[in-house]
Amino acid sequence: MKWHIGTLTYWHIDKIMDYLSENERRKQILFAPFDAATGEGSLLPRTEIKINPQKSVYVPNPMLEHGAVRKMLSYSSLHDFCVSEEMDYNATLDLFNVIREKYDFEYYCCENIKIFDKTTSELVRFKLNQAQRKVLFVLEKQRTENRPIRIKLLKSRQWGGSTLIQIYMNWIQLKWRKNWNSVIVSDVESQAKAVRYMYKTAINNFPSQKRTFKIVPFEGSSKDIMLKDRGCRIAIGSMQEPNSIRSTSNYMAHLTELGLWKKTENKEPKDVIQSVVSSIPKVPFSLIALESTAKGVGNYWHNTWSENNAYEGRKILRKCVVGD
Repeated sequence: MKWHIGTLTYWHIDKIMDYLSENERRKQILFAPFDAATGEGSLLPRTEIKINPQKSVYVPNPMLEHGAVRKMLSYSSLHDFCVSEEMDYNATLDLFNVIREKYDFEYYCCENIKIFDKTTSELVRFKLNQAQRKVLFVLEKQRTENRPIRIKLLKSRQWGGSTLIQIYMNWIQLKWRKNWNSVIVSDVESQAKAVRYMYKTAINNFPSQKRTFKIVPFEGSSKDIMLKDRGCRIAIGSMQEPNSIRSTSNYMAHLTELGLWKKTENKEPKDVIQSVVSSIPKVPFSLIALESTAKGVGNYWHNTWSENNAYEGRKILRKCVVGD
């Protein structure tokens, strides 16, 4: 139907103005100011810490429980702490930032992680977008409550859901847990390799002065790799060849693009998934991420997404887009 300006009523104009207003509201949510270096604009609960009279940073609240940070907080700023305790300011600030990288995932990414930009294909610092920060909120809520981390993520393409999960697993392995094996499982092995490539890109471009680890093949494997000085294996597996993942011991599992997993004569997606999931212990810092783009109705992924279960994040995608 063609609209002519003369046929528009006040009702039509009001509706148009409502749509434009709602569009602006959503744009403000999607592109809200965020500074990973200072912590300003983060969705995580944070507290201001004065570095010096001119500079503040906002750190995640759990960091305040660290012994060294608690001692610093008894002074008006980190600078005053150094003056009173006769400590070197730059060395103390370096120590503060090392501690912060352990507690502040967004800051850790900004300082250490590079990924390929989807538009320019250039390596850029990993600054979480608004959708990724909402997923991070769900992950961090479980972790800081000392619960096993379980999430199912219905994602749209190109906003980096898989990237976030992989870098979060990397952070746990480098900053929190040694000997903490992980596995990436997809429908076919090439998809799992593509997901792990994001992990390897981040590791291979880690700041050289902070590299206290090496990537090596796991026991000569042509498929699995290991962070040698952390004792963490990063394995891959597939729905089509599940035997390679059934005998492995893992604490984290990323099951990707479940909407593509198809039932065959001898295998069903739910059986392969159950074999992986059941091997992950229910302990703090263990992680199971189920994710996929939507792939129709009535398949395994649609049913898993729709049902209520232990996995959090059912409405993450809507919250990312609409903000409610």
